[in-house]
Amino acid sequence: IKTVTAYCSACDSTGITASGKPLAWGRVASNDYPIGTRLYIDGYGECVVEDRMRDNGKVDVYLGDRDVCSCGSEWGRRQIAVEVMG
Repeated sequence: IKTVTAYCSACDSTGITASGKPLAWGRVASNDYPIGTRLYIDGYGECVVEDRMRDNGKVDVYLGDRDVCSCGSEWGRRQIAVEVMG
């Protein structure tokens, strides 16, 4: 179980992940896993760690392009299962 939060293009974002890839659905941020780690997150699905974030002990899922950030109301802060895939 991990704390899972969310971010979008309207958040404080450059549009490019720490791995150099453009932000896209299925790319997530975490300091707890190596870049390239495949995860399954309940309520989000399969994803790959491609970005980093300010805090440790969390995963930040990318929700897509937005003009105005609605991550707090759309996703919030969840305590959910995060599984490392093969």
